[in-house]
Amino acid sequence: MNNSQSQNLDIEFIKDLVPMDTIGDEFIIFGDISNMPLFDYPSRTNAIVFAICLKGVAELSINLKNITLRENTFIVITPDQITQFLNKSDDLSIRCFAMSQRFIEDSVRGALNFVPLMLYIMDNPCTSLTPEELTLLLDYHSFLWNKVKTGPSPYLKEIIQGLLQALCYEVSSIFNKHQPSERPKKARKEEIFELFLNEIAQNYKINRNVAFYAEKLRLTPKHLSSTIKDATGKPAGDWIDSYVILEAKALLKTPNKTIQQIADELNFANQSFFGKYFKQHAGMSPSQYKTS
Repeated sequence: MNNSQSQNLDIEFIKDLVPMDTIGDEFIIFGDISNMPLFDYPSRTNAIVFAICLKGVAELSINLKNITLRENTFIVITPDQITQFLNKSDDLSIRCFAMSQRFIEDSVRGALNFVPLMLYIMDNPCTSLTPEELTLLLDYHSFLWNKVKTGPSPYLKEIIQGLLQALCYEVSSIFNKHQPSERPKKARKEEIFELFLNEIAQNYKINRNVAFYAEKLRLTPKHLSSTIKDATGKPAGDWIDSYVILEAKALLKTPNKTIQQIADELNFANQSFFGKYFKQHAGMSPSQYKTS
């Protein structure tokens, strides 16, 4: 992927990369995406992606969390997550379809409590499939693909949305079955860590100070810092910096954004402060990364 391409991976952008079938800019379906030139740097996904790994191994990062996609695993990538492929085997084979958030929300409206499913999947995006579940999802993929391939028809969109509604029930059932029957009660420090990450995700563009997040969580900065270090082995400030650098890297690959605009968007006092901060954490200057 080069600098003339946007880091925002929406359907309009993706559908120009490899052969696929589409319904406008709302739904796309692929036979195999193993050779798609995506995610070679951090990229923000502006769609919901369902992917089934049939063969091989892919290592990727979703919002700083490393995930390994193996044979007979299923992954759901939700909107606004920053995703990056780290490595993949030569024999990787993946079936995939993606849709805009509005398209799937219209598909399941009134039929499925969609929000809890998405919240769970954001923390647990990947699950192993039984042979029966694999066959089931591949059947949906094949049926959806065949319907889209038939070309325009008066009710094609409605038919696809009806199939997606059924598929979302199937996906919800699969993820529910694979959860532990009794989830172990989280330690207090783990709860604080999850709350801390949630606050970072909402506020990292506004503030990079540990004290700010401690106040949000009604803790002292010292308590928050020691708790996060105990829970993760990584200081609280490092987690904040990781989010900021991840977003900065994605923005720097946007062709029409200047470094000054990115510094402003990330709430740095000026471009010089941003440059020093980025080089400290990324090992190179923003301009070097932008042209790499």
